Amino acid sequence: MKPISLRAFLLFFGLLLGARAVRAGGRPVELVLAGPAARLDAVETTLSEPLGRLPIELRSSRLEALDVRSVVEPNSRGDALHVWVDLGAETQATLYFTDASWERILIRRFPLAKGLDEVEREELAQIVRSAVEALLGGAKIGISREDAKAELLPEEPPPPPPAPTPVAPVPKPPVPKQDTWRLLPGALYEATPYAGALWQGPGFSLDLDANGFGARAMLGYRAPILLEGDQLGVRLQGLTLRALAGFAPRVGRLRLRAGAGGGLDVTHVEPRRVGPGGQPSDSFWDLVPVARAEVGAGWPLGGVELGLHGGIEGDWVATRHVAERGGRERTVVEASRLRPFFGLGVRAE
Repeated sequence: MKPISLRAFLLFFGLLLGARAVRAGGRPVELVLAGPAARLDAVETTLSEPLGRLPIELRSSRLEALDVRSVVEPNSRGDALHVWVDLGAETQATLYFTDASWERILIRRFPLAKGLDEVEREELAQIVRSAVEALLGGAKIGISREDAKAELLPEEPPPPPPAPTPVAPVPKPPVPKQDTWRLLPGALYEATPYAGALWQGPGFSLDLDANGFGARAMLGYRAPILLEGDQLGVRLQGLTLRALAGFAPRVGRLRLRAGAGGGLDVTHVEPRRVGPGGQPSDSFWDLVPVARAEVGAGWPLGGVELGLHGGIEGDWVATRHVAERGGRERTVVEASRLRPFFGLGVRAE
């Protein structure tokens, strides 16, 4: 074997330097690898051989995660081509390519069914090499940058409108408490002028109150009174039955009442002899229907209601109490047909 001459060695070394200079002076390509370091090491080794045969100046960088905004938003101007290889997903590699004008972007998604083994790395390298060759040849690839931005960066929904300034609620006037239907027992004492005397006595009442309306039933006792004439007299006592209906509005703490109705007087009449020459008849009962109208007011006090009332009663028949004298009936008492009355009472509240 002949020794290599100095001239031949210098020629070989010159050709080698010339080839490296051509490669160093080729089209710049910015290659960005993103993902786990172990994956990047394997892919970078696989890409170096096919890309090394192209007339390019390869500039590589690494990221832990790729922000796709850097793909669709130019960060430099020049004649460099740009390649991004995103290996952040377990089952897919995503590749992005753009020319120097950065007006069109090619997006390729490469499924990783075998965990990025050697075969998949070789296929990935061939895709990258083919795309770079096409860009070097001036091919128009991919989609417009605006379309890529719409695909990779979908518009976020507009922020919700600011919450309205809370307005203090206008206080509503208090709603007056509405009464319910109530039955209220009570007691009363009444008096009425009757044929020149004051006939009076106690009684019981039962009131029905319902939202401003009312009804009342009463049972009263009239204590005995003695009415005397010249020769004859009469002793009276009786029971009174009344039923009324009307209004019972409340004004503050005061309850007003107004009503009308009717009833029945059951009077025991016992004629008596007062002077000589008279002969009283046997005692008997008078049943007298009456009409009644009354007004009143009540004040609450300690769980009960104290009240005053008054009005007028009308006798439906001309009531007169008679006795016998000399075998003839004579009128001893003839009551007025219209008689006032007044009373006081107490009832549950």
